[in-house]
Amino acid sequence: MTIASGMNSQAIMVSFGTEQVPVRAWRGEQLQGLLALDCETVAFEENDPAPCPELVLLSVFDGEVAYLIRREAVGRFLSAHRASEVEREHAY
Repeated sequence: MTIASGMNSQAIMVSFGTEQVPVRAWRGEQLQGLLALDCETVAFEENDPAPCPELVLLSVFDGEVAYLIRREAVGRFLSAHRASEVEREHAY
């Protein structure tokens, strides 16, 4: 799936076992409740001297819908949700 600024609001359904979860682009709305965040980066070598690999995509799950957030919108998302309770994946 491509995430573009003009992506329509229709969600795709993704199956996880017997559950189906809608997945769609984040459009700037304020999400509520506990948010689970995960990020994907460019491929990198374990011994790469770069301090942090480049972010490709942020995904957020609010317990009902999974949202995909383009790299350009991550700062806006984090600012809008700075008071939210967040659970992070792959956080070291």
